[in-house]
Amino acid sequence: MRASSANLLSPPIRATAAAVLALILIGVLLWLPFGWNTAFYADAWVYISDAQKGVILLSDSVRPLSTLPWAIVHALSPNSFVGLQIAIMGLLIGKGIALTGLLQTLTGNRWLAFAAGVLLLVYPADEAIFNAGIMSIHNATFFFLLALWMLAAQARRRRWYHWPLIWGALVISVGTYEVVYPLVLVAPLLLVFIQGGFKRELWKDAALWYAVPLVIGLRYAYLLITNPATSGLAYQSGIFDPNAGISDWLGSLARVYGVHLFAGWRDSLEITFAYGGWSGWRNLPGEFLRQPFLTYGIAAFLIAVAAAWLQQASTNRSEGRRLLWLIAAGALWIGLAFLAYLPSALRDADARTFIYTSAGAALAFSALLAWIRLRWPRTRLLLTLILGFMVSIACLRLLDQHQNYRRGPEGARPALRALVEQVPSIRPDSAVVVIDETPYRGLRDVFTGLNEYFLLALRVLYDDPTLIGVICYPDDPQSQAVFRGSCRMEADTAILQSLEPIYPRTYDQLIVLRYTPERDFILVTDLGSIFPGADTAGLYDPTARIDPTAPMAEPARSMLSLGS
Repeated sequence: MRASSANLLSPPIRATAAAVLALILIGVLLWLPFGWNTAFYADAWVYISDAQKGVILLSDSVRPLSTLPWAIVHALSPNSFVGLQIAIMGLLIGKGIALTGLLQTLTGNRWLAFAAGVLLLVYPADEAIFNAGIMSIHNATFFFLLALWMLAAQARRRRWYHWPLIWGALVISVGTYEVVYPLVLVAPLLLVFIQGGFKRELWKDAALWYAVPLVIGLRYAYLLITNPATSGLAYQSGIFDPNAGISDWLGSLARVYGVHLFAGWRDSLEITFAYGGWSGWRNLPGEFLRQPFLTYGIAAFLIAVAAAWLQQASTNRSEGRRLLWLIAAGALWIGLAFLAYLPSALRDADARTFIYTSAGAALAFSALLAWIRLRWPRTRLLLTLILGFMVSIACLRLLDQHQNYRRGPEGARPALRALVEQVPSIRPDSAVVVIDETPYRGLRDVFTGLNEYFLLALRVLYDDPTLIGVICYPDDPQSQAVFRGSCRMEADTAILQSLEPIYPRTYDQLIVLRYTPERDFILVTDLGSIFPGADTAGLYDPTARIDPTAPMAEPARSMLSLGS
């Protein structure tokens, strides 16, 4: 019994426990000021709508498993915003743990492994980390890192269960987001790093590794040939930029490296000193006092320093060359992870494009710090403090990003509450038309300029896939171009357009509401007062489409915290 207890308290186990606990605590810090009840926003309505309909696999899509994590979240936390936020937080923490495990298996250097994992958790590069719509990308990244970790574990100690884990993780990663393909192709090179050369086992393991991406790649090619309009392919062809040349690509690639190696950290410093730019340095104490998230930044610093101090680093000078190789590998990772974006119009975007690349940057920085520590052992404390400082300012930048992101979904919540309170239940096959009379076109910001998001929000909240929803701007000549939706009221038919689909509806199917400058929804009973010449047969009767005896739909009641 005593021997078992002593083993549980051994330095390696304490170090591993400290690393995992630190990653969990810092991950929680990123949500602590806001909570986990953030409303769905933008693409999140698309995915959760599919999940609500029971969609698990998109059989005709080049990203067949992109809906899988949403289906799991909906199954575990139905009719709630909380489950999605916990899932995103868990994936961020999971990515940090997976990269930590990978590097610890590769090098045995616990300090390096933890530094990489914690930097990945808070890396200040991508501008959409908290955008719920990219949960699938976080999920794909996590499973790719998990597959790499298991591949390294297999090379170190061959076990039969490693390959099922590797294949399963690869299926989810490659089947979710094709951007990972360049990284998948070069991944077996880490076997060379472990084995010190091209040995027989390497070729066998590489062949087994490539089995999954080969099968999914062949499926991708089949869809491309047989059905170019397949979900995903049409989108990709739409963002392809045929006018971009090599010089454009190189410029974008240089910008990517600049963001990861310099600009992201510069921006983190600016935000740390109270969002005041470099002028904050001139009034440092005052700026700190006005920094609302400073407490969380200090907490992240202390957690990272304490956990890093417990990690054992290599003292073997011969490891220096391997660390230099890891720095180079991290730099190469950034380029390979961004490679698929270069031919697209997204190559200069800062949102969604840096989720995979951040892992390479975290690897490069952590390997550089570990190399300095190895060359000059007396810098152990200094480098641990530098790591803690990097984690702290990156954490502050992510808190700022999280706060800015929440303005969208939290702006949508009161509008949706007001709508459901006005119309608590709707009969199937109804069409909800909202006339936005606010001078600032408030609903455009709430639904990010896409009528489709309003339509899907209605279907999710009322748990009815037959509903149609359109927002109209009668006095805005740009509504068609900007909002990509329109309402045209003819004598006997309402022509409603949401994104691409056009939905003709008879007037007895309509519920028309005005959204006033006071942000209230008012039911329109006289359609002719707003649309002269419409509904000449007098069929419009919105009260017939509202079921006063039906209880409020459970998703709306639960998600929006409304009474029964």
